[in-house]
Amino acid sequence: MVEQENKQKEMQEKFFELQMMQKQMQELHKQIEQAEEQIMEVEYLQQSIQELSETKNGNEILIPIANGIFTKAKLEDPKHFIVNIGAETCVQRNHEQVIQMLAKQAEHIAQVHEQMQGSMQGFMDKLKNAEKDLNDGE
Repeated sequence: MVEQENKQKEMQEKFFELQMMQKQMQELHKQIEQAEEQIMEVEYLQQSIQELSETKNGNEILIPIANGIFTKAKLEDPKHFIVNIGAETCVQRNHEQVIQMLAKQAEHIAQVHEQMQGSMQGFMDKLKNAEKDLNDGE
C-alpha cells in the first residue's frame, strides 16, 4: 500500500512536471512568433527606407501619425534619416547606414530566434521523454 502511494505520488509529480513543460513551451512558442514578426518588420523597414531614398526631393508623401491616420508632407532630403540611438539622442544617418543598422538588428533577432528554436526542440525532447515515463508508469 505504501509502495502504491509512493508510485501515485511520483506519477503526480511527473504529471505536474509535464504540465509545467507544456506551459514553458507555449510561452517559448509565443516568443518565437514575436521574433518572426520582428524580423518581418525590420525587413519591411529596410525596403521602405530603400524606396524612400529613391524618391525625389519635394515629392509629397503621407506620414503615418497613428493606425490609419496620416498627414501630408513634402520630402526635403530622402537620402538622410534621423535615428534615435538611445538616451534621447538622435543622429543623422544616410539610407545605406540605416539599412545596415536594420540588417544588424535582423541578424541579431534571427540569432535569438534560432536559439529559441533550439530550446523548443530541447523542450519537445524532454516532453516526449516525460510522456513516455508517465505512460510507462501506468
